[in-house]
Amino acid sequence: MFERKIIDDFREQANMLDWACITYSNHFREGKQRDDWSLICSAMDWIDVAARYLRNYPLPRKHAESMEVLTYILSIDNIVEGVTQLHSVIFSSQKKVFYGENDCFPDNEFNMNDYEYFKRLRACFGVHPVDIGNRKGEKKMFASWSGDFSLSGDFAVMLYSENVGEGFISLDINFDQLNKYGEKYYNSLETIQRELGRQLIEYIEQKKNEAFECSGNTVERLEVLHRENNTRLFDASYNGTIEKLLMIFSVSITDELNRHMVETYREALLSGIDEIRDNIQKMQYGLLKCDALLPPRPRSLKKEWGYTFSKLSSAVFDTTGREMFIYESEIEEMFRGRIVFEYDSLKELYVLVNAAMYSMLLEEQEEVICS
Repeated sequence: MFERKIIDDFREQANMLDWACITYSNHFREGKQRDDWSLICSAMDWIDVAARYLRNYPLPRKHAESMEVLTYILSIDNIVEGVTQLHSVIFSSQKKVFYGENDCFPDNEFNMNDYEYFKRLRACFGVHPVDIGNRKGEKKMFASWSGDFSLSGDFAVMLYSENVGEGFISLDINFDQLNKYGEKYYNSLETIQRELGRQLIEYIEQKKNEAFECSGNTVERLEVLHRENNTRLFDASYNGTIEKLLMIFSVSITDELNRHMVETYREALLSGIDEIRDNIQKMQYGLLKCDALLPPRPRSLKKEWGYTFSKLSSAVFDTTGREMFIYESEIEEMFRGRIVFEYDSLKELYVLVNAAMYSMLLEEQEEVICS
């Protein structure tokens, strides 16, 4: 009942490649732009928590559990409303899904369809028990607390009329019917998931056929790739790689000897820009060969270097500006004779260190060839 896999699979589809976030966070619906991604996230979260509750809690059976009955009904209501909203957004439909059907609560006391009758049950069992009967021409009723005094169902509630002299009505509730109703909506997540998958495939094919210009100098090309990665299918790994490359190619190098070493490193990275461009154009976000040089990994570096380099990276890429860096002396000791330690910023130092590691990697490769 309310299998975990269904909501997990749906969430995985919704989060795939950040496509749904990009598409639905600025979505044109019902004549205006909406942030429907917020709606989708809210619906997923409440469907998830409601389904978890329904899976893990026993059905209420005692008179003292009126609030548990209400919680059970509200959990199903969260699923119904969440799925209804997801369906309206993803299928761009103003018609409520399953509305008008009557296979879960047939022959009910109020001659209502399933959707309307469930809303009536929700009201009578505690959502607004002193304000029941809001349809035109319908008499007002008021509910007592619910209890296990039902003759034909699992739980019941007494409904009293506003009309003088009218007796009460005993309204039964059946948990099998409630679960059938809730699961009907919950299981339809699989249909909505398939529609999201279909839209994603359609979007990918559309973007494959939309060629984008990627010209200019290296920095300008990387800026184009950064923009295209953010607007087509945002890939966090590609975004990180592009931002590293942007910094490596845009930072000015102070010392001339360092500049020669950095240019050699930059030349080795140029093919990676073409690789990124081709993959984004083809909408195929596979592993990048250039990531093996971001950073280079020569075998001759000491094991403790990894910690120092991670601190340097954190200081360079910390967007809050609060990261402190106190390991410059360790870097000077590690790369003495390879780097001229004249630099204007930690970003420049980061580029110098990467270039130095690349030069060490080239030396190791030459040693292997010579041996």
